[in-house]
Amino acid sequence: MKLIDNLKQRRTYYNLNKTLPVSKSEVKTVIEEITELIPDAFNMKSARVLVVMNM
Repeated sequence: MKLIDNLKQRRTYYNLNKTLPVSKSEVKTVIEEITELIPDAFNMKSARVLVVMNM
């Protein structure tokens, strides 16, 4: 897909509840990949993410 296609398909969901539309392992995988791809100063890879589940 081209970047413009990805931007057109991007959505934000405001109806938050305790059920996830995807599996927890998929959420973990996506977050791990995204944090590796995020550009940062001097390529220090200092980004940290905290995800709380099962509350």
